[in-house]
Amino acid sequence: MHEITLNEVRQLIASLRTVYAAQFNKQFPATGESAIPLSVVEQIALKTLVGVQQNQFNNALGRLLTAGGRFMPSFAEFRTWCIGESWMSPEEAWSRACKFTTDRSVVITQITKYALDEVMYLIEAGQMRAAQDNFFGTYNVMVAKAQLKGRQQEFYTPPLQLEHKEPKHVPVS
Repeated sequence: MHEITLNEVRQLIASLRTVYAAQFNKQFPATGESAIPLSVVEQIALKTLVGVQQNQFNNALGRLLTAGGRFMPSFAEFRTWCIGESWMSPEEAWSRACKFTTDRSVVITQITKYALDEVMYLIEAGQMRAAQDNFFGTYNVMVAKAQLKGRQQEFYTPPLQLEHKEPKHVPVS
């Protein structure tokens, strides 16, 4: 896994300074008594982007440069742009999980399957609202842990089943 380097952080900061000049200078003043040294800003950005992969960073940087938003994203928000784009939202995961319960050909992730297994007893008891709430909680925790470890979203593949063939009996005479 390629960690984001200081040069890439500098590229991000340069982009923020260019696109959101007034907001950047207000949030990270370079002069005056509340001045923040650029090296401190770089270190904060670098620590915030731990676990972000190169392709995720490039996608979020592209979004930053083309979005045309009125407000500058914080480094934490930029991180969610990086990571959030590659993971299903809890709502999408829940929707797919519900479809998966009736159609096993629906594509879900391993984390979605884990969260579904955790709440299946509630679904079977007819407590869909409680199941959804617990699913969201479990899913969000598991996704956060996976993101901290730098994992990518992995799709669930059902375990292989033993094949059962009808035995052909040939009587011995």
